Amino acid sequence: MGQTSPGYRRTPTPGPRPGFSGSGFGAGIVAGAAVLYIVYGAILAAVGPQGGIGTLAFLPGFLYLAGALVLAIRKGPYRNLGAGLLVGLGVWLFLGGEIWLSMLAQTGGIA
Repeated sequence: MGQTSPGYRRTPTPGPRPGFSGSGFGAGIVAGAAVLYIVYGAILAAVGPQGGIGTLAFLPGFLYLAGALVLAIRKGPYRNLGAGLLVGLGVWLFLGGEIWLSMLAQTGGIA
């Protein structure tokens, strides 16, 4: 009864990879969209809807995008967080972030 046949090998059961966290994706979406709303809300409150800061309004978004891409491309436990941050950027844009960007970028020239 407890013996195995000579040609039989036990295969290990698949489990989570070391350093892999599935919860980072959802946290990245929520945190990413929230951070972008907070940052652009603070900029808009400081400058005002008619003040405009030109193309500098895009700088926080570009920095956010670069950081999210670095996290998503690197191997390791933060890969899901980076992917979630990228989706969070899409959620932010879909839910009205582009309106804030356009209000901030309204100027006669490049700041």
